[in-house]
Amino acid sequence: MKIVILFAFICNVALAAHIYPEYLKQYRCKASSENFSDCFLNKLRNTLPYYVKGIPELDIPPFDPFMLPLYSRNVNILGNKISATFKNSIVTGLRNTIIHNAKVDLKKNYAEISVTIPWLDMATEYDISGEFFSYPIDVKGTFKGNITEIQLFSKSTLQTYKKDGEDYYKFDKINQKIQIGGGRIEITATDKELMPIVQTIAEYFNEHPRGFFNLILPFTLEYAQDLLREFGDEYLANLPASEWLPQ
Repeated sequence: MKIVILFAFICNVALAAHIYPEYLKQYRCKASSENFSDCFLNKLRNTLPYYVKGIPELDIPPFDPFMLPLYSRNVNILGNKISATFKNSIVTGLRNTIIHNAKVDLKKNYAEISVTIPWLDMATEYDISGEFFSYPIDVKGTFKGNITEIQLFSKSTLQTYKKDGEDYYKFDKINQKIQIGGGRIEITATDKELMPIVQTIAEYFNEHPRGFFNLILPFTLEYAQDLLREFGDEYLANLPASEWLPQ
């Protein structure tokens, strides 16, 4: 689920970039800041609108809508090995995010945050293959969905590594919890013979959104953590640790 990576990234990394924009410096937190957690929480709330629009100076694209051209992963759901590929994924609704709390321990390079996203609209093209309880699966099609009252709690730590004689940060441990309030989805299949199956899946989700979401939660969390590492580490690598966290 794209939402995990988006807001885990916002809340777990400081502004890492080639050029630090002047209009963001007023929200910057220093290592010596009194009550760093409060400063960090205020920064997240104040800079969220900039992330939503995108920050060219930081090489950060718009987060709403968030677009992901391609993502593939082999996953294990209830003991079933499945290969999933998603293309042209679009997520909207992140601009409405409510950031509740943030806690930071600079000595341990640790941060945790909790947020609520009132609603998200999602659309993607999917290609899924493998076996599900000994039945072969090979289905392609489109997916559209609306998910409401998404609760996200994220914990993460950073570690340092040397590059050009300086310390840089990258993600170490990532732990996330997600709950949803409700939702509704629509699924189509390119092979019309498979339409009854995908429609049954959609109907089950629409009747039991929270229960269905819990079934795919392990995949959702793995997906989110993969994206967080990929995008987060890329942006953290743009600045030495001493620059994105000044004394």
